[in-house]
Amino acid sequence: MRFCKRFSTLLCLTLLVPLVWPTAPTTAAATANLVYTGIAWQEPITGYEHTFAEGDTVPRNFERLILRFDGQPVLRAATVTDSLGNSAPVSVYPYHPSSWYDTILTPTGPLKKNETYTITIPGGANGEHDTNGHFLANDLKVTFHTDDQPFTQSVILVVHPPHNFSPEIRRFRFYAQAGPLEMKLESLRNGGVVYARLTRAETGQVVSQPIFSGDPNQDFLTLTQTVTLPEAGYYDILMDVKQRSEAQDIEYQLTLTAPELIVAEKNYVPAIRLNMSDYEVHTDPFLPLVERYDTDYRVRSVQFYLDNQMQRELNNESASTSALPNTTVDTSGLRDGIHTFAMMAKGPFSENMGGDEKLIQVDRLDNFRDVPHNAWMHRAVELMSDLRIVSGVGNGVYEPDRAVTREEFAKIIATTLGLRAATGFANPFADVSTGMWSYAPINALAESGMITGDVRNGKRYFRPSDTITRAEAAAIIGRHLGVTAEIVGSYQPPFADYNAVPTWAKPHVAWLQYYGWLNGSNGYIYPSSTLTRAEAAQILVKYLGV
Repeated sequence: MRFCKRFSTLLCLTLLVPLVWPTAPTTAAATANLVYTGIAWQEPITGYEHTFAEGDTVPRNFERLILRFDGQPVLRAATVTDSLGNSAPVSVYPYHPSSWYDTILTPTGPLKKNETYTITIPGGANGEHDTNGHFLANDLKVTFHTDDQPFTQSVILVVHPPHNFSPEIRRFRFYAQAGPLEMKLESLRNGGVVYARLTRAETGQVVSQPIFSGDPNQDFLTLTQTVTLPEAGYYDILMDVKQRSEAQDIEYQLTLTAPELIVAEKNYVPAIRLNMSDYEVHTDPFLPLVERYDTDYRVRSVQFYLDNQMQRELNNESASTSALPNTTVDTSGLRDGIHTFAMMAKGPFSENMGGDEKLIQVDRLDNFRDVPHNAWMHRAVELMSDLRIVSGVGNGVYEPDRAVTREEFAKIIATTLGLRAATGFANPFADVSTGMWSYAPINALAESGMITGDVRNGKRYFRPSDTITRAEAAAIIGRHLGVTAEIVGSYQPPFADYNAVPTWAKPHVAWLQYYGWLNGSNGYIYPSSTLTRAEAAQILVKYLGV
């Protein structure tokens, strides 16, 4: 089970604190020339802006309040308070698109009904100023009044399939009233899977762990699930995107709909990526290689997780927007096997986080006495064993040189790929019955088109107990990968006995050899020879990209 399913969220409330920013260097003597020019509120979803006057009423579900100046502000301190002087759940930060000089205020929680709020920005020589040193002559106080209307709101969260410029994991904090929370995921494609985990922000209690799973044969699916929020409060939703093919130009959209829903800064999470491969062996402490692809904002902190338990949190002491704290990860206390390592970065303006995760392997002891550390197949057999895809024959023995039967290969392929036959799929084979241990995986591969069997006397046979040949194994994997003769073209692998490969298996053998998945011996592929248990593990490791 991956990090997304068991991830223990932060136990913290959204708190409003004054944000302090360094003074920008000035090029001339400071003057009281910075002028406040107006305020607008922004609609959710559409982003349409409405300019309003001091003290006007605005809807409580506004996306943002926008304060405008005639210079680019360098926000030193700003507060938002209610009529009793209490801090309001609003995040304040500077923002300056090309055509405006703005300061943005974003709700992080519910605003009171029929309440007057005051935004205070200090003026004077030590107060708010712009990048040219112009400052507000006096403290700026701007008031607005909230309406009394309840609302049910939809918020769109953009979730990219993971690639170099998009974090694999995104966590958003939101506030909502008790009741139904609808989660609609759009544009799911190519068999992608999005694991979600909904927890109470204060306690980490899991509310729901929905899975949005796509169909490899369909693109742009829309899936909807509804859960019940037990009470009003802050929640965290973490989304871990697993994409089975490259889809860098596609955005998944997760739309949340709930009563009084507020999501702070839904458009931004830090983008960090672990420059590691899954299943790297890390028996000793290691320093993770991490890359950051957005440097517009400063990361507040970075958290490190092993098996979903936070090991350490580093606050970012640097003022640089490109700085990213890092530390050595100690694996000395981990048992042999597969473990999850993750890093999460928190942005500057909210509790939203972006991060990445990898599966690592700890391999100190041999799982099988006939597959020692110095054996060529050790890495593959140990990994497949740790993933519970292959197993020994008892008494600590694996028998790596024993031939694999066709039903055994069907089982390990179906397990590796997570394949299951659809309910109601008609078993096509006369020699495969429901009482067989291999019935389910054989039918899963048959439904996917990976196996077809032989036809004799009008009936189709799979021959489950026969040993599988190297050519047959190559064809099964090649069919899953969509390999065809047209894709392979005129390429011919450098095997002396390639002409002995059956015609139906030639493109698959050629493709697997070209990409290093299938190796011969002394220049021969031996297509009719049986596949051994060691060779089967090696092919599967290649499939996993290790």
